[in-house]
Amino acid sequence: MKEKVGLSIMEWIFSIIGIAFFACLIILPPVFRVVFKEAPKEYVPDAIEIKTLTCTKANYYSGEVRKNDTYIIRYYNDKVRTYTIKRESIYNDTVPYSDEKQKEGRLSTAYSLVEGISYSVKPNDAELMIITEEYCDLSKFKSTVVTLPGDTVETKINSTYTLKDSVDQIKTDLQDEGYICK
Repeated sequence: MKEKVGLSIMEWIFSIIGIAFFACLIILPPVFRVVFKEAPKEYVPDAIEIKTLTCTKANYYSGEVRKNDTYIIRYYNDKVRTYTIKRESIYNDTVPYSDEKQKEGRLSTAYSLVEGISYSVKPNDAELMIITEEYCDLSKFKSTVVTLPGDTVETKINSTYTLKDSVDQIKTDLQDEGYICK
């Protein structure tokens, strides 16, 4: 009987295909990882914690006007989201009080025409006191210019802070001006 030595053509083809298949299983995964890099996953916290900074300065004078100020800043990741500025101004004389009351009233009207910011004025004629409160949601507010009805002069509406402002820097600046922050 004749003994078969070596591989037949069909066995050679199956051997080469098998080697090529197993080589692909070993070589291609690292190649795909290099070529098709996965984007780094961004960490998203389960709950977003909005923090609040409150700074006050009481009973100080600006010229002849006695003032009390409160800044309430809500922020996330050291960036301002919303802020409220409450200011109480007490006058000694009716003339500057009347002028300021008229000016603040015009500002209140101008601010009411813009989305994302509000400005309220509460005058008290008996005590010569004006209480103003500015609230701004920086995610909605955009600086703009408005013209009041019946007026020819444009009024520019800006926010005190922007979304890019650092709360740590704001706190430092306010403390340098004599505000007490917590």
